[in-house]
Amino acid sequence: MRQEIITVLSDVGGLYKIISFFVLVPLGVALYMHDWAGSGGFLLILFYFAGIGHLLDRLPQYREYTRLSSAFASIALAWLTSGIVFGMPYFINADMSFSQAAFEGMAGWTSTSFSFLPITEQADLTSSLFFWRAYTQWIGGLSMLCIFIALMKSNQSVHERRHEHIITSLQIAIKKVLPYYLIFSFIAWFAIFVQDVSLLDSIYLMLSSVSTGGFVPHPGNIMFYDNIGLEMILICIMIAAALPLPLYFSLLFKRNISVLVRKKQVLLLFFMILLTTSIVAYNILSSMSEIGSSFNFWTAVRYSLFMSVAAATTTGFWNTTLGGWNDVSLILIMLLIFVGGPTLSMAGGIKLRRVLLWFTGITWWIRQIFAPSHAMVPLFFGGRRIGTKDANLEISKSTIVIISSVLLIGVAILLSVHVQPNADVLPVIFDTISAFGTCGISLGYFKADMPVISIWIGIFLMWAGKLEMIPVIMLTMVLFRRANL
Repeated sequence: MRQEIITVLSDVGGLYKIISFFVLVPLGVALYMHDWAGSGGFLLILFYFAGIGHLLDRLPQYREYTRLSSAFASIALAWLTSGIVFGMPYFINADMSFSQAAFEGMAGWTSTSFSFLPITEQADLTSSLFFWRAYTQWIGGLSMLCIFIALMKSNQSVHERRHEHIITSLQIAIKKVLPYYLIFSFIAWFAIFVQDVSLLDSIYLMLSSVSTGGFVPHPGNIMFYDNIGLEMILICIMIAAALPLPLYFSLLFKRNISVLVRKKQVLLLFFMILLTTSIVAYNILSSMSEIGSSFNFWTAVRYSLFMSVAAATTTGFWNTTLGGWNDVSLILIMLLIFVGGPTLSMAGGIKLRRVLLWFTGITWWIRQIFAPSHAMVPLFFGGRRIGTKDANLEISKSTIVIISSVLLIGVAILLSVHVQPNADVLPVIFDTISAFGTCGISLGYFKADMPVISIWIGIFLMWAGKLEMIPVIMLTMVLFRRANL
């Protein structure tokens, strides 16, 4: 057990060293802005990741523990500590408590739009803290995408009896993905900038939209701009960020347009958005007619479409308040946030592929029950036939993620209600699911003045939700299982 923990810490050191390179950008921005206080905070973060990363990376690695489960544990530990450390600039410069700063750092690192920053009309947009808040979402989205690509590659190496270290796989993934991520970011920035948005605002919106983060340094989020053209551009960017990365390679290099139709995840994503948009728009118009308001049909579509896309892609943008929405509309938004987008995308949630595989597996199990004893019932998923052993393994993993996610959300809701017995239950449920889905659309439960326990519940939810539970489970097993197990 001790050797496995040492191996995990060694991998954490390697991950820290990779993260340290990305801290150089906000440090340079702070120095350029002559924000000496902000640059001091970024220097501390740089020294932490570079220094601690170097020390941990020198720890010995025991080959029997350099397996996929240990890699999962390393990622979980690195992401938890990194999110907390990323909050230190707020603790130093934004008059936040340690818990509030850790929440802010984790929200940025997990691409969640919850924020305790004092955002007012007089907010200094040239502050490096605002850039840091949006930038952490940008690198958080890139990092998680590369991590899951590296884990998939490591898993393939295991099946092929080859050994490739997780850090090596991650470095290769970053080199391959980063150029396309930068090109996508530039296109998104230009599309936002031409919508009569200032240079600084266009940079902040680009960083938050391509990562499905949703942070806006203005009160009222996207409502501040009141720009329909900007909202349409952001809808396109959010959907593009939530599409699986392999889809783009098929479109760019193979020029295979038909892959759009064959991707069940993509079809399900658009179906859920259109269905939710239709129902929510109808509910908005119905509620407005009941109170005698002359609410325009296209305005209802504008609000329902934008919020449905923001929820389905787990981007925390909002262009209207949810206070007047009925329970059906709010439940649909919560469902979109919980499910999230396709795998290998910047979207959060438990992922559409996992839901599709789970439902496919349930029907497959039922068919096996009623099939003759000598019959072989094949399972087809993703256009290929899956063997019985692999099928049971994949379905079991999806079931574990879904059940553990529901249990975690349930426990978090019960603890939150216990800590704040006078809180309205609906905002607690909504914001808890939004935190787990790393979205950030809120009914107002998560506030800076909430109890410390509730703040740390939110931190844990964002961390576990971004990692999709499996790495969290693996880390727990490494830390608490007995040495002889």
